[in-house]
Amino acid sequence: MWISRRRVLYAGLLGRHTPHALGATIVYVAIEQPLELRIGGGAWLAAEAAVVPPGVTHQVRSSGRMVGTLLIEPEALEPLQLRERLGTARGVLSIGDLPERFRALCVRLSFEGASAAFDDDRLDCALFGQPLGERTMDARIDRVVRRIREHPCAGHAAGAAAEASGLSTSRFLHLFKAEVGVPFRAFRTWKRARELLHHANRRLNLAHFALDSGYPDSTHFSHTVRRIFGMSPRDLFAGSRRLAIYSGDARA
Repeated sequence: MWISRRRVLYAGLLGRHTPHALGATIVYVAIEQPLELRIGGGAWLAAEAAVVPPGVTHQVRSSGRMVGTLLIEPEALEPLQLRERLGTARGVLSIGDLPERFRALCVRLSFEGASAAFDDDRLDCALFGQPLGERTMDARIDRVVRRIREHPCAGHAAGAAAEASGLSTSRFLHLFKAEVGVPFRAFRTWKRARELLHHANRRLNLAHFALDSGYPDSTHFSHTVRRIFGMSPRDLFAGSRRLAIYSGDARA
């Protein structure tokens, strides 16, 4: 797994996913066998690659054990650019060579590991042929986004963020969703849950980790992780013990 502030690249075990909804755009890529994607209560659709927007409940399964995924953070994505590169913003992709590009990239990372001279733009070029456009945001919202991204486990109350931005709470919440593409509370919840990925291959006391990460208790932590990632924290850690994790920047 390669993690930066704007991207998460993963190639590994698929696991037994129940319906879940991530806080970032996710691109799925078949590695061993074709995937099947189900959005909401719809039909299962076969795919070599598929994309699901943030906050959309879905399931993925495959007869193979491995899957490839690319997470693209909502504040770091120009949606039109992604749609142009993939041909759609939701569902099965018709793009021809993305699976091959993804597999080649994973081979490169497996050989080069932490020494790879790699960043978000190079990752985009390797997968899509060019960097994806960066989302431009209102400066007030951008400051809030940066604070949450840098300190995801802090409280970050909407009222305090609105006051610091010189806006009413209702106006702030409306502007945040318009600028970032996802609601404030969903963004805040996702960024805190995303911190789990940095530690997924470690042996941790999950109850202590939950409290240290700002969750009120381990039950709330478990429910949030299951809703976002489709599995319990225990299962996520158990399936990641042999996972190599590389950071794409000073603090991803």
